Amino acid sequence: MARYLANSPVGRLQHVLKTYRSKPMVASQALAVALDAMSIVVAHEEEEWSNAPGDIERALSVLARRLPKVYEYDFLFPWLAREIASLQYEISDGERAPGDLFDLRIDLREPGAFEALGRWAKDNRIDLTKTNVDTAMAASRGYALSHKGPPVGETVYEFGDGWTVQRLSSREQLDYEGEVMQNCLGMPSEDANPDYCAEIRAGRSIILSLRDPHGNAHATLEWSPVREQFRQVWGKGNAPPAKKYKQRLFDFIISEFGGEPTGLLMAGYDFAAHGDWPDWRAVNLRALVFKRVQLSGADLHSVSLNQSEFEDCKFVGANMMGASLSSTRMEACDMRGADLRDANLAFAIFEGVDLRGADLRGAVVDYTAAFEDIAWDEMTSWHSRGPTTSSGGPTATSDSLKYTTW
Repeated sequence: MARYLANSPVGRLQHVLKTYRSKPMVASQALAVALDAMSIVVAHEEEEWSNAPGDIERALSVLARRLPKVYEYDFLFPWLAREIASLQYEISDGERAPGDLFDLRIDLREPGAFEALGRWAKDNRIDLTKTNVDTAMAASRGYALSHKGPPVGETVYEFGDGWTVQRLSSREQLDYEGEVMQNCLGMPSEDANPDYCAEIRAGRSIILSLRDPHGNAHATLEWSPVREQFRQVWGKGNAPPAKKYKQRLFDFIISEFGGEPTGLLMAGYDFAAHGDWPDWRAVNLRALVFKRVQLSGADLHSVSLNQSEFEDCKFVGANMMGASLSSTRMEACDMRGADLRDANLAFAIFEGVDLRGADLRGAVVDYTAAFEDIAWDEMTSWHSRGPTTSSGGPTATSDSLKYTTW
């Protein structure tokens, strides 16, 4: 993950200040432009740094905690510093008016202007080393309004046939992804949905999108730098990714993330078929959502699945002895023959789960657990405070079913 986090805004600006240490007016103006671009409002007392190199560097160190971890267009900062230096030279030489630098800052403050400049440069692969700011501003003016097609993120992986994985960071990119993929990325923070822009700026979330050669999205992934694992891998409408995209997701996760297990599992990877089961006890499976994942035959002995949700998942014959499923929701899961002895099912919700042939002897099953529409075996042994259903007992099943114990 190190290369995804490289060249942060702070890092870019530190480079600018180092490059123009002997030209503090340039460094000061470049810092001011960058703060404007990232919508960082500077308090009056913070703004009163002198043009001494040490003071500007100290100002950046004070402001660093307020800067986003990622800013899509921070590649413009060094180029703009160069252009500011050139502009100041031309002003001192009498070739430009003293107000031209001020006008440039005003132009870049126009809503969407900085983003339009960055998108124009990225989409057209502009060589900024050969482009001056006047030409760039003229060419990018109105680009955000006239540009057609999906917003382009930072390409972090290429498949060689035009398909890419792009990292998303701007509100526009997230809104597009949320609308096209029918997920909550573009929604505001109300309704208990996280504000992904804020999460990204704070360095707590990295959003990735699988894109075809035309830039259309087909799968959305969320990497958690805090947990150091994938939190989400979804297709459209928060459904599992379509089969035709799975191999690309597998290749990306294996190549760039060393085959991180939760990402592969969420993408639909069948560990049993490949014969390469991870050690699930070393994987954090808590507080996650899984749909249609294959864990039949998995060794989940003593693994914590607390507060996770599993929908239409397979645990046939899985070793879940001593596992903790506290506050876990199991919906429409196939758990036939699963070994759940001594498992903690306190506060768990099992709905539409097939538990035929499962062994739950010694499992913690008290009044806090809810069992609805369960496929039981006909002869079920109960604890004094056993599971309850809407009818007060196990759902009636065929006489031919195997014996389930508690």
